[in-house]
Amino acid sequence: MPTNTAGGKGIINSDRNGPNVLRAVVRYSDWVGTNNDRKVIGYLPPYSVVVGSQSHVVVKTAFNDTTGDDLDIGVTGTDDDLFASALDLNTGSGVLLTLDDLADANRYSADTREITANFTTAPTGDGTTGECWIYIGYYIAA
Repeated sequence: MPTNTAGGKGIINSDRNGPNVLRAVVRYSDWVGTNNDRKVIGYLPPYSVVVGSQSHVVVKTAFNDTTGDDLDIGVTGTDDDLFASALDLNTGSGVLLTLDDLADANRYSADTREITANFTTAPTGDGTTGECWIYIGYYIAA
């Protein structure tokens, strides 16, 4: 499982058949005003392989900021939208979104990866609601 500590080894989940999951919650209040900084949402351990069919973003409550409701999910130092770009978080509550940019070349890394989230466009700062749940499923290959 993810350690949420940079350089953490992670734990191979041998007692069940499903993947490990990095989970994070992103709320409208994580970005104060018009700030669009990347937020670290967790770490994938070395030798992890991301499984697209087990990775989703659930919009629990639709975001209502005038702008900045399109979320990127990526990796620090590589690409801030390596896994997903411009996921529409104001699309409605209860919507399931997929990691639309997860290419085969980006699934595996022998190194620890710091996973980030940020809005494609900086928020206007007038939002009052919004929450999404991020799930990134992965297996440890070695």
